[in-house]
Amino acid sequence: MKEFLNNIQSKIEDRIQKDKLMHFIGGLLLSYAMFYSFWCIAIPLAFGLLKELADKYIRKGKFDIKDLFFTYIGIIPNSMVIFVQYIYG
Repeated sequence: MKEFLNNIQSKIEDRIQKDKLMHFIGGLLLSYAMFYSFWCIAIPLAFGLLKELADKYIRKGKFDIKDLFFTYIGIIPNSMVIFVQYIYG
């Protein structure tokens, strides 16, 4: 069983870049503010967009839409919990 789980973990690590994983975790952590007010969904949305704009204009890098996407999908788990609490709460 341990070998099976390690195999799955290594496949995930090979397919998802560390940078994208950090964006997902950042979106997830910032979205915890939604437990106080659903309007706080704007926090990770704004931070993700501002980070990519800073990459493009300040760091002279590129605006990576995939980074922004992974930041935004980090919001989904907390959004689902809040939605279920709203329906059944």
